[in-house]
Amino acid sequence: MRTVFILLSLAVALGPLHAKSNESPFPLTTTVLATPSSASSHSPALSTSSDGDVYLSWIEPTDSGGKLLVSSYDQANQKWALPHLVTTTAAYATSSADTPMITAGRNQALAAVWLAQTPTGGTMAYLSRSYDAGATWDSPTALTTESDQVTFPTISFWQSGKILAAWLDGRAGTTSLILSSTTPSVEVAPSVLPCSPTVRLFSSIEVTTKMILAISNEYHGMGANGHQVAF
Repeated sequence: MRTVFILLSLAVALGPLHAKSNESPFPLTTTVLATPSSASSHSPALSTSSDGDVYLSWIEPTDSGGKLLVSSYDQANQKWALPHLVTTTAAYATSSADTPMITAGRNQALAAVWLAQTPTGGTMAYLSRSYDAGATWDSPTALTTESDQVTFPTISFWQSGKILAAWLDGRAGTTSLILSSTTPSVEVAPSVLPCSPTVRLFSSIEVTTKMILAISNEYHGMGANGHQVAF
């Protein structure tokens, strides 16, 4: 499945305030942009920084597994730059709801997180950082080495260049929501947060200077799609 980027341009119309009700004051124009991905690429993700930079990541299958790539968007010329390699692995663990993600900070700082299958059938999450808009990346490190039952990892830049990471952890046969923060060289001991046993999917975290918001889906016995959003 080729990764396609659709640019929605928001044109703010400073027209009369008495415009007709069926006329949108914010007309959208849609532009389909080609990406550097191949026809067999999958698991795309977008991220924007506070500086206004836009990044696209995706997986390209290879004979030995796959490679995670990232490209920056050239807004002046409305095209994607040539991609850079984040990492390669023999067995990415992906699904429609659990794909690699990137997060963008200030001054061209990026971080990427992804799942990889273990030889025993488990899944571990790995983190890598870039300080030059994705041109080069640190060697991947595991979010945790204490569990191979990690799902739905998500990351966000926090204070002083720290990365806040969260994931669902199925160690010991129970489901826990784990939070951990890292600096470029120091990992803080993770915190285990209260987590309902019905949680099936951890969606995202949002970080402000005063609080951390986590959102998840919980299964309530209403069939395969019986979930509700919980904060």
